[in-house]
Amino acid sequence: MGNETPTRAVKITVGIASLTAARQIERCLRALEAQEDAPEFDVVVAHNPALGGVAGLREKFPAVRFVGRVGWWAPIQLMALAASEARGEIFMMTEDHCVPEPDWVRRLCDALQTGRAAAGGPIDTRRDATAAAWAFYFLDFFRYLSPVVEGVTPAISVCNVAYRRADLEAIRECWETGFHETEVHWRLCAKHGPLWMEPKARIIMLRNVGFGGAMGECYGQGRLFAAKRVEFADTKKRIFYLLLAPLLPVLLLIRRAQKGLSDAPGQFLKSLPALMAMVLAWSWGEGMGYLTRRPPQKLALAEDIEAQEIE
Repeated sequence: MGNETPTRAVKITVGIASLTAARQIERCLRALEAQEDAPEFDVVVAHNPALGGVAGLREKFPAVRFVGRVGWWAPIQLMALAASEARGEIFMMTEDHCVPEPDWVRRLCDALQTGRAAAGGPIDTRRDATAAAWAFYFLDFFRYLSPVVEGVTPAISVCNVAYRRADLEAIRECWETGFHETEVHWRLCAKHGPLWMEPKARIIMLRNVGFGGAMGECYGQGRLFAAKRVEFADTKKRIFYLLLAPLLPVLLLIRRAQKGLSDAPGQFLKSLPALMAMVLAWSWGEGMGYLTRRPPQKLALAEDIEAQEIE
């Protein structure tokens, strides 16, 4: 990173979906500059054109490609934009609030071997994060809390993932306007093998969100997930999901409790009241998505209360 020209071939492209603010993008880019023993890679940042501070980042990081598209604001849209701009044989993806470890590029690239559809790694957060921030983390990333087991896994996150770009291009029609990880991974696994978890390819998620903002985002993300899930489903399947919606709060909370009480019991218990509220917000949004088949008009992303630094 930092010396590539626009026409020079690279082995890896790292895509960053920018959801929060310029300072988070810069923090992520600095961590990528500090990668150790990494194969050659370039970086593309997909952002909402209305996001402030991007011009200054272009000056600080002239080798990074910043791409935006008017009207594209949702995470799945920005991920699709980043994927469409990839040039490397391997495409790695994360989000701007995530900070990779110094060996992240090397380890995740090495984990993407033949017979594996995609490779991912753990996603951790600060142990001293607020109760609201921990609840927000558990809702989305509980599966990826360290420790994780190396090997075949049912799920990996687009915040910490590597794909072969040729494999993605072969199913481009399913992600070109919205990179929905569940559908993309299902398509890739059907052709190329299972997903793989690499415990040493670690990133740290640093979103310090407030309770109110997190509630709004949880509702919107739940509705967006459901609308995409039933976009092409028949009526019978949509009704099935809708009838199961009242059970979602219990199912979601049980899954998170199993991981949280095992590996971060103190943080889980202090976040439990906020987590219960966020689970309800997500479930309500998911139910509305099944009912209407429509995503939210605009996804309200929770703002960071303050910048956080890695300890």
